Amino acid sequence: FGGEERMAGEKPKFSVFVGEDQRLVSGRKCLLGQLLQGPGVQDKLWEPVCFSQSQQDHHQLFLHSPSSSSSSSSSSVPLAHPRFCPFAQIERENGGESPESFGGRIEEKVELDMACCVVAQWTPDHDPSHALTLVTRRSKTMRTFPNVWVVPGGHVDAGETIETAAFRELFEETGINLSHSSSSSSDSPFRLLEVSLLGMWESCFPSRLDLGISVRRHHLIAYYIVRFTGGTEPPKLTCCPVELSAACWLSNAQIDHILKRVGPVLLGPGLYDPQVDGGQDQKEENGRELDQKVEETVVLQERNEDAKTFESTTCHIDQLCLTDYS
Repeated sequence: FGGEERMAGEKPKFSVFVGEDQRLVSGRKCLLGQLLQGPGVQDKLWEPVCFSQSQQDHHQLFLHSPSSSSSSSSSSVPLAHPRFCPFAQIERENGGESPESFGGRIEEKVELDMACCVVAQWTPDHDPSHALTLVTRRSKTMRTFPNVWVVPGGHVDAGETIETAAFRELFEETGINLSHSSSSSSDSPFRLLEVSLLGMWESCFPSRLDLGISVRRHHLIAYYIVRFTGGTEPPKLTCCPVELSAACWLSNAQIDHILKRVGPVLLGPGLYDPQVDGGQDQKEENGRELDQKVEETVVLQERNEDAKTFESTTCHIDQLCLTDYS
């Protein structure tokens, strides 16, 4: 199935340039900080950016402000990172500067790699309002973020556009073939409704310095929203047993239930937090009301003990909130 099992030598090296003056970024510094520059940038959690991939050299990527002269032909998306970003924390401790020595907290060979993820959302023909979104649980043997619930995704291969890589990773991990060519085929029961860049995420592994483990991976991840329709049931999953240990389809209400608990952990108060708009009383009331509407049972395709086959099981929705994103 590929993914984690690809040989390290096949992974291409990407060059990421930021700003209107196209500054080459360092993989050993906070990406968001290199984009923004200036005092206090280490406390920023996100910023709107315009993103592009060179048509001549797919290994060159560009990020710049929507207000720059280079942004006329592209729409902006958020570039974000967690509030405990290791690089931002180190720079904050050093007055905004990246130190010459990281004291063993960052491995020497860390580079900024490019990856992609797919938010795959299916709707039935008879009820376009009933959307389901695919999430997967990474295998406990994965080198980064083992046993974590995520959306499908992985590295971008040499010569690929990032969008092409996103469709490939979706197929390799789950068996869902949604490329533009396959969805237009008369043999396919599914039709693509939308493919667009949703946002960018700066990721480190481990994601926090307080774990006492040196940071060894640094990624810029492009998230694509892929909406499609067809039939009365979502596509049958053929999960990769090497990369995944489980997968499931979630309703919008179930996703909101998870994000209002996990979101503040990653980005602090303000994300999926009703307190921002209505105060603590409103927050508690909204939480109870939402919980009453959420379907508590989630149907999983979970890997068997033989580590090769999957079977249908169930779990409580809150089990998906217990993920350690370190």
